[in-house]
Amino acid sequence: MVAGLLVLCLWANAQTPVNQAMATQLRKAEKQLTQSFKELRNPARMNIHGYVYLGQETNTTAAYIKGYGVVITLPRVMLGVRSRRVRRNRKTGKLYVKFRGNTRVALDKSKYNINDRLVHYMRSGSKPDYKYTLVDRNEVVKKRKADLKAAMKSFLAKASGLMTLLTGNEKIELVYDHRNKRYYQSRSKKYSVLMPRFLVASIDKQTWSNNPDKVNFSKETRLNTTNRSLEVMSGIIEGLFKRSVSQSFQGYNRVRYHQLGDMGVLYSLQLNQRVNVSHDEKYVIIKDNKVIDSDSIRARKSGNYAQVKAARQQAYGKAYQKFEQEIKQYLVEYGKVLQGIAANKWLVLQVSLPKMWYTKDDPNVPHSVQVSVKAGVLQNVKAGRMTAENAQSQVVLQKY
Repeated sequence: MVAGLLVLCLWANAQTPVNQAMATQLRKAEKQLTQSFKELRNPARMNIHGYVYLGQETNTTAAYIKGYGVVITLPRVMLGVRSRRVRRNRKTGKLYVKFRGNTRVALDKSKYNINDRLVHYMRSGSKPDYKYTLVDRNEVVKKRKADLKAAMKSFLAKASGLMTLLTGNEKIELVYDHRNKRYYQSRSKKYSVLMPRFLVASIDKQTWSNNPDKVNFSKETRLNTTNRSLEVMSGIIEGLFKRSVSQSFQGYNRVRYHQLGDMGVLYSLQLNQRVNVSHDEKYVIIKDNKVIDSDSIRARKSGNYAQVKAARQQAYGKAYQKFEQEIKQYLVEYGKVLQGIAANKWLVLQVSLPKMWYTKDDPNVPHSVQVSVKAGVLQNVKAGRMTAENAQSQVVLQKY
């Protein structure tokens, strides 16, 4: 199952559907970046380069904003660093750290003392034969940052397929955006090197044509944003697609957003699956990184593959119809919280729907949907000059 993407954009230009060529290149870019980050999990790199977290934020997500360019949100790169308290043998006075299974690693007193409290290490191998390597946390962070920047720069240098479709001063931005400060950053003064909370690599079409390696890296933060309604909207979208609220699709992760200069803001939400999906459909067994049993495998073995697939498609289709109703309602009802947005700007949601084994060849299921409405419409609803029903009739929904 591939998670979906919900993107919210605001800009003043008139909107046109993303053409098929651009849609194809966006999907290609997502696959390329996801694969390049998966390669960082190579066991040979574990001791120093760590691994990519491939849980609920596995997939790269890409969106095209006319007049701005392509914005691609990257998977999360974890440190892979753990810590244990320093211990001292009461009889010998020797220092050590203790791991699972009573495994102990002696510490050099010239490098460690009991007041250090924590020793950092990386774990490799598999249960119960884990191997433990003591590491310098600051050095590991430096390697992670170097890996991250190298992967971003390498992709941009070869992004000819996307660049040929951009116009004017449009650009490609790769956004590394994760707020897990407790894991990436430490309050201790001894950790002078920190993982970036928010890193953007960008290059515009003209610069790329002259020198594709001239990538601009910038660190940013949203903590001092002057428009707090952007943060509020982020929380609202996240809550609306929880299982207890939505009647169509649900997402598990926080909503991320990326400000697009003077043009607006981009929100992203991964939608993971249908609400109230059956246990049989969710059933999967993975062994040695391979799927050995799943809903689709059992459907093929049952002899009733066509009937099972049709039933799944019917359930998904009903969820999608409900989703169209929900998204228009949400856009009008909750878009009103955004403040300081000019009436002539557009509020646009670009939705990439969850891809299931039974929807890959279903022509009735779009890959993405764009839903847009002018901010002035939302302001009229808020002021009581227009009903919610009339406002929903002015919402434009485009499929591709």
